[in-house]
Amino acid sequence: MTRKRHQFHDPVETAYREYSPRLVATAVAARERLDNPADDEALHDFRVAVRRLRTHIEAHRAQLTKRRAEKILQELRELVSTTNALRDLEVRRDWLERLARHKSTPKLQREGLELALKDLGNSDADAPVPHQIGRQFAKIARDFTVEPGGQPPSGKSLYRGERLSAVTARAIFKHAAALRRHLSKLRTLDDVKATHRARLAVKRLRYLIEPLEKLVPGTPRIVRDLKRMQDRLGDLRDLQILETHIVVKVGEAAGRWSQHLIAIGAKDARVAAITRGSAESRACYALAAGMQRVRREERREFRGLEKRWLNGSADPLIDRIEILAGRL
Repeated sequence: MTRKRHQFHDPVETAYREYSPRLVATAVAARERLDNPADDEALHDFRVAVRRLRTHIEAHRAQLTKRRAEKILQELRELVSTTNALRDLEVRRDWLERLARHKSTPKLQREGLELALKDLGNSDADAPVPHQIGRQFAKIARDFTVEPGGQPPSGKSLYRGERLSAVTARAIFKHAAALRRHLSKLRTLDDVKATHRARLAVKRLRYLIEPLEKLVPGTPRIVRDLKRMQDRLGDLRDLQILETHIVVKVGEAAGRWSQHLIAIGAKDARVAAITRGSAESRACYALAAGMQRVRREERREFRGLEKRWLNGSADPLIDRIEILAGRL
């Protein structure tokens, strides 16, 4: 039996002394990469590192002093919220560019997608800059400073001596049940809330189970399947968000068109003839067509999700996850 196996069955204090600082160090390294505009993966890697840390703390919150746990989790929630604007911009831009370039996208739909893409440039000013994120995370990282003896700066033990394996097992059971529940509610591509919640449950399960890959037989296959499900749910969720964004843009374009109609109608009786080829009307048609293209992609993603993971198809995977947790 390896030393890693022994550590996993040690009291939870070991996780704080050894695992938490590693998670923080990974996030710090990813945070530093945010300063490099050419690093396309920096934001994604930073967000993943922060979410891993958050899942780790949530799994151990019963072992943490209540005040300390709530403080750290609130700081992590605020940090993730701060990065959401940047992440949403990146995802929307990527999908719009991809769909606009696709050879199966008709001209009017491409025009609408390009209009929506052009509008994204106006949102850049509202997104946080890397040094703002850096200040937030530096404060959180200080909360995880560990002295050589394994105690936090306050000198008080954060944990109450339960084995890491038992704590991890309980967290896995909890999120496996949540995943089963949310997948059962995901029946159509318009079930936005169920999509979002199932995606979160998959992420948390994956982050909890990944450290076991070299310790428990069968774990790598579980992690691989969770990653595939997460990718499917993630793509569908991103497209749902993108559709909402374009719906807003259609409404704004329609508002401009209506103002144009009012202005023309007050001056000339030939409203239809004058406005038929106007830029305002063209923008409405194009954006609505672009929304149709996004919707078509949503349907494609949902069919793949439905075939592989919905209507009970994910039950064998969730059963294996619960068996894994029981073995811990």
